[in-house]
Amino acid sequence: MWGSTAWLLIGENYFGSETATLYLHVTSQLESIHLSAPLVALRNKEVNLTAVLWPNQVGTVTYIWWIANNTEPVITLEGSLPCTFSREGISTVTVQVSAGNTILQDRKNIVVHEYFRSASASLFI
Repeated sequence: MWGSTAWLLIGENYFGSETATLYLHVTSQLESIHLSAPLVALRNKEVNLTAVLWPNQVGTVTYIWWIANNTEPVITLEGSLPCTFSREGISTVTVQVSAGNTILQDRKNIVVHEYFRSASASLFI
């Protein structure tokens, strides 16, 4: 069970009793990460990048995002990041997650086009 729990402790002896409340916050170690990102994006149109953690209750998490060829990462405390690609071609997105003493990462390639035209459904029948 993950999350916060409060316990009421009661101590008694011959001289009386005393009560105290103990708060516990239980977390688990990060086991895996999945970067959710579109396979295709339009140039200069915003897309959402999301890091999905398992388990999702792992305490304080730091996300380090490398977008395309940028040498400077974006560091956030949020698992989602809006992103816009300015160049056509294949852009690689990498997210590294640090939780406790665990560091994991995932990477996706996104194909960026100037425009997108869907194929007619009748072509696939």
